[in-house]
Amino acid sequence: MSDLSNNIQNIAEILSDMYDFNNQHEIIIFLDLLKYDLINLLDQDYSTSSDISSEEFNEKTEKEEINVLVDKDGFYSLTD
Repeated sequence: MSDLSNNIQNIAEILSDMYDFNNQHEIIIFLDLLKYDLINLLDQDYSTSSDISSEEFNEKTEKEEINVLVDKDGFYSLTD
């Protein structure tokens, strides 16, 4: 298992040198695309197509705001 961990770390360093990720969101999108390409290599019948692009999906989704309270002991609770 340590070989796999070392290989993944090496791949991460190579990708970091090749691509200029500006934030975690860009990394997540890249990893999603990579995941689908790897799955397609294993299973040619796997369908990753969609009627909606990731850019369109991100534009159409609304972010929900969640309000929380922190008590004196540091525990969080949701507010209305």
